[in-house]
Amino acid sequence: MAAILVAPLFIAYDSLNSMRAAVRGVQEQDLNATLMLARIRTALGAATDVFFVMGADSWAEITTWHQWEQVLKASHHIVVTRPRYEIDTTHVTADVRDRIVDLRRLEQHELGARLQDSRDARIFFTDAVNADVSATKIRELAASANRDQLSMLVPPPVADYILKYELYKSE
Repeated sequence: MAAILVAPLFIAYDSLNSMRAAVRGVQEQDLNATLMLARIRTALGAATDVFFVMGADSWAEITTWHQWEQVLKASHHIVVTRPRYEIDTTHVTADVRDRIVDLRRLEQHELGARLQDSRDARIFFTDAVNADVSATKIRELAASANRDQLSMLVPPPVADYILKYELYKSE
């Protein structure tokens, strides 16, 4: 029983180290999502499905990203909506819209068929996470060092870590 529980931890640890190795030596100014996803895919191997998770607010701004269409082709994407947030797709190309799989409001028995489609990199819309938390809001609170409000959005140890290492400090 222990091997079953421990094995995924080693796989995750190896995957994390592979990703670290893939991006080692990359200068901050050279970082872009396309490059990072390509290096991660190389490090993990072609047989590994790579998923990029973003919030609906990032999806709304995807066309402002450097090489955004290549980013969307470099891996599968999961776009997570917050409660009462409508996702728009008019800002992306028809090719991108054709790769969207909307999983919201589907019954359990319908999900399997929608997930089996193994065409090129897919973009999955989901509302499975129903916490009204925005990465943008987390960054704003972290930049202002507002620990009390930040701890309402993330676990207190995570808030402490973010503030200790100034992860979102404004430059």
